[in-house]
Amino acid sequence: MSQRWFSVSRAEQRTRFLIHQVDPVLQWELSAHDIKSLDYWDACTEAKVAMFRETDTECAPWMVVKSNDKKRARIEAMRSLLARIAYDDKDLDVIGTPDPPVVGAAATLREEGEDEASLSPTPIAPGTLESWARTASRRHIRTPRTRRTCCGPRGRRRRSARRARRSA
Repeated sequence: MSQRWFSVSRAEQRTRFLIHQVDPVLQWELSAHDIKSLDYWDACTEAKVAMFRETDTECAPWMVVKSNDKKRARIEAMRSLLARIAYDDKDLDVIGTPDPPVVGAAATLREEGEDEASLSPTPIAPGTLESWARTASRRHIRTPRTRRTCCGPRGRRRRSARRARRSA
């Protein structure tokens, strides 16, 4: 058994939140809860480290994947898993070796400044995220997936099937 933890740095998380705030296509992914979670970064980091200390065992080790670069992180996570598992026709030339700065044991990989409680690398204008959170909580933001299934052809088929079942 193997456990994976995809770790995003504080700077990258703040940058992603700012991008989601501005980009109309991505706004639905950002909630008021996400914005409030930035205040609990240090407490969550302490809890994460405590969890690693308590649950990282030889039979089920934690592997941390630094995921500031999503594509690279996913490739390295797959590569580390494939390198770890024994299976027929395993070709190490195709798999390659996992990149140590991206994926490694929980005890060895930490994000930059993870121990510093006062770190705030990406300055956010005062009130910017808070005002967005207030307006986002007042309006109902539907995901594109929700809209497709409710209003698209599949949604109409589901509604007509429900009506047919009720009338039968």
